[in-house]
Amino acid sequence: MVVCGDNEAGDEALYQYAPCLIVEITSPSTESIDRREKAFTYRKVPSLQAYLIVNQDHRWVERHWRDESGEWRQGNLADEGAVPIPCPVTRLSVEEIYEGL
Repeated sequence: MVVCGDNEAGDEALYQYAPCLIVEITSPSTESIDRREKAFTYRKVPSLQAYLIVNQDHRWVERHWRDESGEWRQGNLADEGAVPIPCPVTRLSVEEIYEGL
């Protein structure tokens, strides 16, 4: 998770109030929850700009992001390519995401 700005949660270690980027690493037991329930819930977070679902078993990144008009979009990358990250503004290649695995 990335939070841009002050940590309004104070000393709370389990959550943040205004994440701008959330990344989930799937496992066989969580993959369907990450794609359905969590994605649905995360889209309701006003500060969230992007949500990535990274497959733990093979190079596959599912990207959910808000476009300029605030609408949610979705796209996938497999094996190669780069994922634009809005917060902080950067790009991560699939190779970088899976580096060391």
